[in-house]
Amino acid sequence: MTDPANRPRAFLPEAILSLKWDQVALHLKGHEQIDFGGDVGNKRRGVAPIVGNTGLVAALKHAKGLATSDYVIEFRGERISDVKTALSAACRRAGIKHISAHTLKHTSITWMVQAGMSYEKIAKATHTSKEIIERVYGHHNPAFLAEVANAVSF
Repeated sequence: MTDPANRPRAFLPEAILSLKWDQVALHLKGHEQIDFGGDVGNKRRGVAPIVGNTGLVAALKHAKGLATSDYVIEFRGERISDVKTALSAACRRAGIKHISAHTLKHTSITWMVQAGMSYEKIAKATHTSKEIIERVYGHHNPAFLAEVANAVSF
């Protein structure tokens, strides 16, 4: 069996799928956060602040009230081991082509850059290096786009 720390593709969602309710701090108003634990292999983990994200906090509180196990992500009281089936079904119901969990992360980072958030804040929020944010997503930055537009204006 492969060591989970060395599974390059399959390990990525493990932090979320293994998340338990005792790692989700919803009771500290103004300090709501999710503690994903320590880094494993080359996968960064850490604490993700969710304070200010009222929709997410409300959804988590609601889900916690309905929980039938210690796991945040569960199906019929059991921890799920893979999100692919559920994600595919959700895409099918929404009438969109299949997307991956990585696509969702990519989209959220793109939206954060487009909103003008600092690369440092985005890096902390998504556990992605500032260098990757700048290199891969920097062209979505409104300041960059304005500079380019001004450089080619007539």
